[in-house]
Amino acid sequence: MFNFGYHLAALYFVAIATAAALVGQHLVRKAIAILGRASVIIFILTLTLSVSAVLLGKYHLLEHRFVDILFDIFYFSQVITYL
Repeated sequence: MFNFGYHLAALYFVAIATAAALVGQHLVRKAIAILGRASVIIFILTLTLSVSAVLLGKYHLLEHRFVDILFDIFYFSQVITYL
């Protein structure tokens, strides 16, 4: 009933997302300071939406369960076999 693998996957995803958010915030702040324009945020947002649309198409995220996709992408099954 309690599947440790899914919880490990969720914790890993939260850690990666938090680290990416902090690094991204630092880089955007630096880019705005260098270029002197806040419009950089719009270009970054457009790039992020484009990349996510491509990944949705590539990994068929709408047809599969999200956790199963994480297992495929980040090789969680190899990590869990060692636990």
